[in-house]
Amino acid sequence: MAKNAGKNPSKRTIAALSVILAVVVILFAAVLILSKWQYKVYGGMTAELKDSELYDDMRSGQTICFMGDSITSGYANGGIPWCLPLSPYIKGEVKALADGGWTISDLVKRRSQIPEADVYVIAIGINDVLGEEMEKAADTAEIFIDGCDQLTVAVTAISPNAKIYFIAPWSFVGASQYFYDRNDIFHSSLKEWCDSKGYIFIDPEPYIFEVFETEDSTDFLLDGYHPNGGKGVGLYSYAVLKAAHNL
Repeated sequence: MAKNAGKNPSKRTIAALSVILAVVVILFAAVLILSKWQYKVYGGMTAELKDSELYDDMRSGQTICFMGDSITSGYANGGIPWCLPLSPYIKGEVKALADGGWTISDLVKRRSQIPEADVYVIAIGINDVLGEEMEKAADTAEIFIDGCDQLTVAVTAISPNAKIYFIAPWSFVGASQYFYDRNDIFHSSLKEWCDSKGYIFIDPEPYIFEVFETEDSTDFLLDGYHPNGGKGVGLYSYAVLKAAHNL
């Protein structure tokens, strides 16, 4: 018997394994592609929604980092972030720094974890608006804005030439008037601060509630706060693009 018999695979075996590996790679790539297109922007991606500076940045090939709380991490809906329906239209690398229950102070505390990027889309504040219901919430809009200022200092230290978008604290349904009033204060304070600093402020709230005028909010929300992993994230993506178009 030859010394190396049974140790070296035949050419036929190698060819078969190569075919199997190629099929696995193709199937994996197909799953990735299909998963990107599975979550659709509410109403479809129209010419109007493509007409914005944000969409241009998505198509530019630049690295985009999404930062925020559970709505950005998908903590409550099985891991589907609000921005996932945008992924088929983003040409560059996508990064993220977000988790459930985070407030502005949580992002500031994790400043060392902020990844390098060309564009940052920061959607934080709903847990701060909830105030005393959240242990780490900013007590006032002034404290919240101070946290945003600290966060952007950290971002620009990591990526000096980055463009920064801030999304207004997300909407909620069925809360008391106290929280709606507090939300209005946080929104206006964030917009005023962004305008003074040269950051881009996007407020999707009017477009979310515009849809709720004709459609049941429970078809989109898991509760009063979190979008579901189907129509909900599609609506939030739509509202952000709609607001960006109307800037």
